Amino acid sequence: MKQIILLGVAIFLFVTTGFGQRKIEVNETSFGFSTGNQHALYVTIFESTSKDVSKAWQKKLKDFKGKISEKKGEVFADNAIVKEFNDNNPVDIYTRFEDTKDGNVKMYVAVDLGGAYLSSPEHPEKFKAMKKILYDFAKTMSDEVVNDQIKDASKVLSGLESNQKKLEKDNEELHKNIESYNEKIKKAEEDIKTNLSDQDAKKKEIENQQKAVDALKEKLKAIK
Repeated sequence: MKQIILLGVAIFLFVTTGFGQRKIEVNETSFGFSTGNQHALYVTIFESTSKDVSKAWQKKLKDFKGKISEKKGEVFADNAIVKEFNDNNPVDIYTRFEDTKDGNVKMYVAVDLGGAYLSSPEHPEKFKAMKKILYDFAKTMSDEVVNDQIKDASKVLSGLESNQKKLEKDNEELHKNIESYNEKIKKAEEDIKTNLSDQDAKKKEIENQQKAVDALKEKLKAIK
């Protein structure tokens, strides 16, 4: 029970102190990939690790039908078809991940369209589509983390509620025991009174019987 309470307190402190700015935004930047510094999109996934995000992103990349590989922390999707681009032109997608000091992950994605990397000025429609893909991915990942936290916190809550019900039940039993003990005490007090009365009556019987015995002894002495 002590462990459950401590876990509940820990979750409460973690949750109540973790309500900083959590708005998911997809922006542009220049970032270093295996092909050099390239124009890229980046987004923050809250309260996760690069390992978990990389695994989930590679699963997402399978939707693009490209050949997926990973080398030195960089995920590469070769000849991927992004249906949201509304064409069948294959693209290469490079992704890198950074764990931040505050427990989040920054994900950088560069898309080689074939001779040029995706950017908002030159490819506004495709950029908008890729931006939504990254936003939806980050939102889903961040939501899953909080949903898992909710499940854990709910388990702790359920345990605390169960303990509370047990305490209430124990309290009812204790009150019933007190009532039972009071009834037994009351009966014992009545039995004591009866016992004392019986003792007085028995003493009188003994006295009378003793007199009878003494009389018989005197009768015996009178025989000459």
